[in-house]
Amino acid sequence: MKTFEEATEFVLKHKVVTVFGSKRSPHPSLWDNTDLSADKPKTGGWSPRVSAVWDWKTRIPKTFPELQTDS
Repeated sequence: MKTFEEATEFVLKHKVVTVFGSKRSPHPSLWDNTDLSADKPKTGGWSPRVSAVWDWKTRIPKTFPELQTDS
């Protein structure tokens, strides 16, 4: 996935996802399923993958508060 819309569909499909992958978690992660480069730009700053995942993990719950759980 490369877009906010694709990330939202991913969350809706899987119901529970993590931001970053973990071998101890049975849930898929945004990080491991993102088709964006993890390479840091030569000019500095965050990689496209970090920028996107950081945005999605904040924006999806704000856009769709009904998806949040208390667990």
